[in-house]
Amino acid sequence: MNDKIFLEKAIKYLNRLLQMKPLKSPKEIKEVKETREYLNSMIYEEKKIRSKNANSYCWALCTQIGNVLRKDKNEVYLEMLKSYGQMMFLPFAKGQKPFGYCKYYEYETTTILNGKEADWYRVYKGSSHYDNREMSILLDGIIQECNNLEIPTVSDKELERLKSTWNGEK
Repeated sequence: MNDKIFLEKAIKYLNRLLQMKPLKSPKEIKEVKETREYLNSMIYEEKKIRSKNANSYCWALCTQIGNVLRKDKNEVYLEMLKSYGQMMFLPFAKGQKPFGYCKYYEYETTTILNGKEADWYRVYKGSSHYDNREMSILLDGIIQECNNLEIPTVSDKELERLKSTWNGEK
């Protein structure tokens, strides 16, 4: 799908969401499904995928931070995504929440979009969808938070080893 055709379909798709119009034909359903899949592929574009060890380490550190601060690891993880993670703004029809479309989000504001009220949300990309660079930034931020709380982390040498495996190097 070329970018111009996709952009037209994406705008049509977002307008349909904002107007909450029901889909009337199998062709419309197929077109909306293809557009949503293409949008998702752009948002979660597969790049060099980071090691599962990196994501496991991210969650282990969030758990340790949670233990020190007496917070749930999921709450800590969301705070880390907000501070060091990847985010984009997305509009939804007034009163509609992104639940079901994405896992991590927060309301930002309400504006008029194409003549209709739209609620805008900050949508945070989960670390399982991060590429090497994104995971490296997130993990560096989490490690800095651990250092501030005097939580032990891996050595610089071990961290470099982990980072080198994110690039597919041994």
